[in-house]
Amino acid sequence: MQVDAVHFRHNPILFASPPLKPPLHHFGLPLKAATLWTLFENAGVTDVTGVWQHVSSLVTVVAVKQRYDGHAKRAGLIAAANSYMGRLIIL
Repeated sequence: MQVDAVHFRHNPILFASPPLKPPLHHFGLPLKAATLWTLFENAGVTDVTGVWQHVSSLVTVVAVKQRYDGHAKRAGLIAAANSYMGRLIIL
């Protein structure tokens, strides 16, 4: 991973679980990420290097090695359409 810039706020808005209160539905997430990766392969989206979902399923992260114009957009639309309650899609 190559980091080009870091952006921050002094008063951030955090989408996370409060400390010592983990979400209760975290046990199926590796399977959801694997299912999403399979959907990318079936749709013909190439060069997907990683798929990850947060414990609460609100954040989906997809790593794509972009090969052509619209490649990342196509991957983002597939991730948004197939992420249950996907609030944030990070590519």
